[in-house]
Amino acid sequence: HTKVYLIDRADRILPFEDEDISRICATNLEAKGVTVHHRAQLLGMKVVNGCVEYTIQHHLGGVETIRVDRALLAVGRVPNVDVIHPQAANIQITPSGHIATNDTQSSQPHIYAAGDVTEAVALVNVGEIEARHAIEKLYAPQPPKALTYENISTIMFLDPEVASIGMNELQAQRKTNGVPCGCV
Repeated sequence: HTKVYLIDRADRILPFEDEDISRICATNLEAKGVTVHHRAQLLGMKVVNGCVEYTIQHHLGGVETIRVDRALLAVGRVPNVDVIHPQAANIQITPSGHIATNDTQSSQPHIYAAGDVTEAVALVNVGEIEARHAIEKLYAPQPPKALTYENISTIMFLDPEVASIGMNELQAQRKTNGVPCGCV
């Protein structure tokens, strides 16, 4: 029997999804035995006698150390641009370490960037869309329209699966200035 602990710095898991979706997924995970540490901060991890001990600080100030057999640390994506030596090609890099782009084109007109090396949404399907768009810009007889990120699809294989396209409910309410919005 595997016990899973999830350390989440946010108030809730899936912070970019609607609150009701986030709540359902968290409840289902917890019902399956996953412990979710909401608004917790990882203070440290170390290997002790072949196990991993991690220490967290809870949002109310308590500190807890938990011992597990294995740990998976997934704290976000970092652009891996150093291996291509962008300074050698005089490619502009943003303060966050990403390649600066304008509609997939870098600061050098003959160099394009797509995927996690850009500051766009870090999803594999977005990287694919950016790559296809860059190819169209390079080879299409007429330049394509500028790429937009308004109707991006996402999917998370949870229970239940979560999929979305475009704005979430809160974003739609803000954009429509209070026009009633609903989920299907």
